[in-house]
Amino acid sequence: MGVLAGLLAAENEGPEHLAEMENPNLPSGYTYLLQLVALLLLLRLSSHAALLGSLVMLGMGFAAADTMLAKAVPEVFGMQALGAILGVLNLGWRLGAALGPAAAGFLYDVTGSYAVPFGAAPAVVLASWGLFALGSSRRRA
Repeated sequence: MGVLAGLLAAENEGPEHLAEMENPNLPSGYTYLLQLVALLLLLRLSSHAALLGSLVMLGMGFAAADTMLAKAVPEVFGMQALGAILGVLNLGWRLGAALGPAAAGFLYDVTGSYAVPFGAAPAVVLASWGLFALGSSRRRA
């Protein structure tokens, strides 16, 4: 969140304005960008320090994106749908956490490299960012 606050300060929006922002796409864009950079660094750098830095950046980006999503869902769908939508999203995240490592291990066994699962991760982040922007562009009146 510190990186996100710094980026927002550069946009003349301090972290105190995060909760009141009309456009969740601006800070969410930064969070998705942070995740994308972390995954691309993970693909390019091979040292243990780079791995640790990449994972920290990825965790920060995911945590911040999760917070922005919890803010955007009621704005787009209303408060009545908040629990149901976040429940389904959490189920999807948990399934991904359970099945993702097994799928990556299977792909490693088949190909002998982690390049396929880790190489696909930036594309998944970009797709998620695009779907978030598309879904949150039609706000509920």
